[in-house]
Amino acid sequence: MSAMKPIRSKTLYNTRKPPTNYSNESLIKVYCRIRPTDLESNCIKILNNETIETYPPDSSMFKKSNVGKSMHYKFTNIFDEFTQQQTIFDEISLDLIKSALNGENALLFSYGVTGSGKTHSMIGSKNDPGIIVRSLDVIFNSINPSLINIKYRLKPDKMNGYLILDDDEVLSEEQRNYGSIKKRAETPKNKHKHDNNSIEIEDRHVKYSFFVSYFEIYNNSVFDLLHQSDNLTYSKTSLKSLREDKFGNMY
Repeated sequence: MSAMKPIRSKTLYNTRKPPTNYSNESLIKVYCRIRPTDLESNCIKILNNETIETYPPDSSMFKKSNVGKSMHYKFTNIFDEFTQQQTIFDEISLDLIKSALNGENALLFSYGVTGSGKTHSMIGSKNDPGIIVRSLDVIFNSINPSLINIKYRLKPDKMNGYLILDDDEVLSEEQRNYGSIKKRAETPKNKHKHDNNSIEIEDRHVKYSFFVSYFEIYNNSVFDLLHQSDNLTYSKTSLKSLREDKFGNMY
């Protein structure tokens, strides 16, 4: 997401900044969410809001051989198996969204083994949305009056920046995208439970435009989930390469 004031001339902008030295206050925050389990023998114990203890379950060969030992791990905060999606979102995401809407970079990602609950936390269900869905609701609730209503005027340059197009280029983009947009508009919308929260914007004179990417990273390969071929099916061309710019930023 890039915050900008409207400019008419065609100009190349790079919204990324070179890395700087960070203080302790800007260190990455790491949260742990415990997934509910049906196992009779648990292997995790929450000691306090920041610390968990892990140990081999009673059925484990490590437990029986006395090889396994308990380990302690610390996090920014720990959510037990009863924590609701709304609580997770409010604790983890709201401050990040506020920072992004006020011109700072923001990053949130989930990490865990297969079946650990990443999809539930990030996407959720129609009646109980996850972080991504709630974030989009709050973002558009907050910036709706400040959205730039100039279709095709801004175009990503695929290098963490964007171009501002002139009138002829805007017309060309409209004609090029008309067919694919008409087909995609026929896709039914998933009417999820809406999050009505919003965030106060510090500078109401700022205007916003959105570029959305949706990727899957699997076995060191990156797939563009929004890329579609002419027959609207995913193809090998959705496989993308990661590159690094002169500031060390990946794109």
